[in-house]
Amino acid sequence: MAVNISIELLKKRGLFYSLRSRPLKTIFFRIKRFVFEKIRVHRRKKVISKLEPYIVSPPTDIILGKNFEFKNLEIVSEQYASQNYAFIENFFSQDTYNKICDSFPHEVFFNYPRNGSKFYYWSEEFRWIRDDNKTTYNEKNAETFFHLYPTFKKLFNFLNSEDMSEKVKIITNSHEAELYSIALSRAKEGSFLSPHIDTISTEKKPGEKIMMNFIYFLIGGGSSPHNSGGTGLYHDNEFKKSIFTPPTIKFSALLYDSIEQFHHGFDVMAPGSFRWAIVFQFKLL
Repeated sequence: MAVNISIELLKKRGLFYSLRSRPLKTIFFRIKRFVFEKIRVHRRKKVISKLEPYIVSPPTDIILGKNFEFKNLEIVSEQYASQNYAFIENFFSQDTYNKICDSFPHEVFFNYPRNGSKFYYWSEEFRWIRDDNKTTYNEKNAETFFHLYPTFKKLFNFLNSEDMSEKVKIITNSHEAELYSIALSRAKEGSFLSPHIDTISTEKKPGEKIMMNFIYFLIGGGSSPHNSGGTGLYHDNEFKKSIFTPPTIKFSALLYDSIEQFHHGFDVMAPGSFRWAIVFQFKLL
């Protein structure tokens, strides 16, 4: 859950919704979301039937890029140890990257934003969360999803593998690292993520190992990452005190410690821009 969100910033961006303070604007937003979801669900059935003949075959294996090979992890580990975040370009191999791009889910699988502070599109029905060895998505939906996108079945399995766990342990100098969640998102012109800190960072002490976040920027378009969905790290909740902004939102990943007081977000995306991303978390011990 996101905390320490600036209401003033939301008002300035025209994304503050409250039945008490702005009833008409909020009701209109909720009606718009309701209509969007009804249309999306209706289109989803038709799109699935059209996608059947165009299923992209998965790669033989999910392969990480050179910067994430064991022999190069020391550089990433040193940056993470000194700054509590790291940025990796060429996260996957070129072949794996191309397969993921070619297989990224159709827009009908992504839900309309629930609020103004996280105003972009999430695939809620396929979000993977570890909970007593179960996941949150509906098994029937998952069966359809992985049939249409077999590359993502391989990707999810790889992220949940011992190989990936070992790499995360090396980077974070942890005894254990277990995949906790995976989520897919689409963002486009007008999308916005208000700078916030994760609830978990208010419950634990800085330096205590508990959770690590990966934001994998698959592909994006726009004049610069700053106004094209490049999630950055900030000391404040209004984009005034920048810590780090990704230099590219293609083929790269931002890793950060969820316990640290990092506000993270991206400002309203510029006309014509877009961004596809995969976010995953690891629990650490």
